[in-house]
Amino acid sequence: SVVDLSTGERNEIVLDKSSGTITSTYTGETINAEATTSGGATARSTRAAKKSTVYKYSWKQIRDLVGGAGGVAGIVAGIMALTGVGAVSAPVVAAIAGIIGGIGSVIPDDPNHGIKVTVQNNNNPLPQSPQKTITSVWVY
Repeated sequence: SVVDLSTGERNEIVLDKSSGTITSTYTGETINAEATTSGGATARSTRAAKKSTVYKYSWKQIRDLVGGAGGVAGIVAGIMALTGVGAVSAPVVAAIAGIIGGIGSVIPDDPNHGIKVTVQNNNNPLPQSPQKTITSVWVY
C-alpha cells in the first residue's frame, strides 16, 4: 500500500501472479502483467555473473497504472509491480524522485519516452535475500 501522508489516501498496485494481472486502485484499472513485459515493455537480457534484464516502460504505461499525478511512491510501487521486485533500495527511490522532479508533477501521456529499469536476478538460495533487485533507473 502507498499512503499519501498529507491526505491519508491509501492506494495499492497489486500483482496477482496466479491470474497474471496487475490491478491499480489509483486508476481502477486491471492490466495483463504479461503484456507489460512482452508487448508493452521492451526487455533485454544481458549476460553477467548474475543475470540482469533491462525493461522499458513508457510514460503512458506508467500514467495508465498510477494516474497522471502519480507521485514518487506510486511510480515506485508501479515499477515494483511491473518488474516483480519485492523491495527497492533508497538510491533507486532517489533516482526515481530525481526523474520525476525533472519532468514536473504531471506524468506525460507519452508512449515514446519513459523509464528504463535494470533488474538483476539474484540466484541466492537464502530465503531472506531478495530474488530480484533494481540496480539502475534512467530515462529514455
